[in-house]
Amino acid sequence: MLICCRSPLLLDNGGFAERVDIETSTGVRVDAELLGSEPTINLAVLRLKPAEGETVGGLAPARIGKAESLEIGDSVFAVADPFGAARTFAPGVVMALPVASCYQADLTGSFIHSSMAISPESVGGSLVNSAGEVLGMLVPPPSMQPSEPLQPHAYVTYAMQIDTALGVAEALTKKRSNHSPWTGFSVLSQQELKARMKDDAAFAALKKPEFGLLVDDLYDPSPATTAGVRRGDFVTEINGTKIIGVVDFQQSLYYYSGSQVPAKFFRDGKDVTVMLKIEERPAAANRN
Repeated sequence: MLICCRSPLLLDNGGFAERVDIETSTGVRVDAELLGSEPTINLAVLRLKPAEGETVGGLAPARIGKAESLEIGDSVFAVADPFGAARTFAPGVVMALPVASCYQADLTGSFIHSSMAISPESVGGSLVNSAGEVLGMLVPPPSMQPSEPLQPHAYVTYAMQIDTALGVAEALTKKRSNHSPWTGFSVLSQQELKARMKDDAAFAALKKPEFGLLVDDLYDPSPATTAGVRRGDFVTEINGTKIIGVVDFQQSLYYYSGSQVPAKFFRDGKDVTVMLKIEERPAAANRN
């Protein structure tokens, strides 16, 4: 279930709302517990806490679609509940697709862009296809700070791919984190790298591991540069966890946030292991 928040959970002073509740489609208000949040993308995970003996109705699980099936020009719809249980609906068209799944360095490039007018309170709602399947979660413009108000009726709407959002939500639930982890580099899947190169022969000839993600963008100074990570390396393991997809990478950052862990990279045909510190994301790293 994806819901919108009329009041921010993250306060201007960096703290969090003392009490959170949700309103169902039947008008019932239910207390909720904040399990974790990701300020960079304005994502929070809530657990409902109904009173003893209370039955909560009016809830239904979202049907999840495949964001990778989208093409530019496809019709999409924003479904949100910005003013309570009554839903709002806005049609639009896909303007741009993500060029990379990882949002560590390039927020804009990791989001679905669509043309539609939504209210500021619609952030957190769903981007759906004509079958009613959720393809993304509506997010604020990447250049905004978490507590900054969204301008009314923006005509370019951003959405994080739903599989990425669900992967982050799973990690937040396990870690109970309220911070944005950061290493100072973003990654590109081998499929995304192949699409970028546009040359199958060159991609086949590239020295690359059986699995792993390309270090695509490197922020300096950062924990990555301190550890000796280089652009063009492939990250294959973090603290013994195999990094096969971008979601594996993002989840590992939350699981080991605040720790210094061994990370294995593939470089020039050889494995290289470094000690990588996963820090809290600095404001200066919020690029768009």
